Amino acid sequence: MPQNQRKHPRPGLVLDVDRTTPPILFHHGEGFRMEKLPAGRSRVVYPAEPLPGVPNPNASIRHALERPRGGGRAGAARRASGRELGRAGGGR
Repeated sequence: MPQNQRKHPRPGLVLDVDRTTPPILFHHGEGFRMEKLPAGRSRVVYPAEPLPGVPNPNASIRHALERPRGGGRAGAARRASGRELGRAGGGR
């Protein structure tokens, strides 16, 4: 098992802040600071473990464009109709 995959991944959590909640550590500029949040009006969201990365992002995008879910037209049909396809994200 790869080192970055745990047997039991960390679940997400939403913490409802009450008067007994200790100060929370926040990023502040290039450092950190501790802040006491207002009780009863604040929630802190701790995300779950990230999903594993896609081994070949370009192939996955190509596959998704050519085989859309929900019965939409495939990417080639969209391009043929003169529509532009754009892609957002951090891929190369």
